[in-house]
Amino acid sequence: MNNNFLKTLVLVVIFFLGAYVGSNTSLFDNQEEIIYPDEGIEDILRLINPSNCEDENDGANCLALFDEAPTTWEANSGSCINSTIKIYFDEPKMIEFVTIDKSVNNTSSNVKEIKIGTRVFELSSDDSFTEWFDLLEKVESLEFTILSLYEDPATSTDCGVEEITFFGKNYES
Repeated sequence: MNNNFLKTLVLVVIFFLGAYVGSNTSLFDNQEEIIYPDEGIEDILRLINPSNCEDENDGANCLALFDEAPTTWEANSGSCINSTIKIYFDEPKMIEFVTIDKSVNNTSSNVKEIKIGTRVFELSSDDSFTEWFDLLEKVESLEFTILSLYEDPATSTDCGVEEITFFGKNYES
């Protein structure tokens, strides 16, 4: 019994000592960004803004998708399906990922599949507002085409996409 009491006492002391040390230590305090010697500022992942954009709606979609306002991609053809925009960058970029902010408007059509460049991505049907797609491509331009919707027939010519954002870095050959 005495041996069990001693073991229990040691465990309690270790527990409280660990709790005390843990409470005075933070994993997040005093951490600095590590920049490796061969890594320049160009290698840091950042927001990439397009330099130009073309769409079938006289530039209205280009403005809507990059204005940080709740305006949406509108189809000119009466249906969001096959509606396209093309984004240009001022120089080659390594696009790591793209985010697409969806509209929460109930009268918007809900995009199911979107083609970005040569790849097809499926947006979720749930109420998530922002979708994230890994691209990992060197590009000077990217074309976005809506391939399908969750509604059949489409709810409206409002395609339900509010913003497209690019994250990456300058491409060094």
